[in-house]
Amino acid sequence: MLDLKTRFFDDGRIEIKRVFDRNNLGHWDHRNPLAYEQSIMWMKNIDTFPFIRSTMVGNAKSRRGPLLSSGSRQLVLGYARLTADAPRKGHLGQYYLRRVFYLTARDLTNPNEVRPDSSCLDTASIIPTVHGDVYRLADITSIAS
Repeated sequence: MLDLKTRFFDDGRIEIKRVFDRNNLGHWDHRNPLAYEQSIMWMKNIDTFPFIRSTMVGNAKSRRGPLLSSGSRQLVLGYARLTADAPRKGHLGQYYLRRVFYLTARDLTNPNEVRPDSSCLDTASIIPTVHGDVYRLADITSIAS
């Protein structure tokens, strides 16, 4: 079980931070790309969204700063922040591998027409170092019945 700490910012951001200690490092694996996640920074509260999309960004120039900006085709809602010892990747070790969380314009404008795929995760299951559970549309429809 991971120990987590939540920090709320005045501007609406929410940071879910992993608390590292001797007891929870037993399963740590440096080959796992998520192993170096220290926290997830949410730009806004995601509790109102049933799912969120996730992708790995392989050309992040910083360990902790914001990733990608929102545009007409997507809304970036959060990103992973890495530990100080996170390894660099790419040619000459100039990039970091980080997760970014987003919704597409279609997710926001026509949510009933969206057919979630493997990039869609249950928002409640996303924490640092844990991929999260794939969102299943059937889970929600069976609850509503």
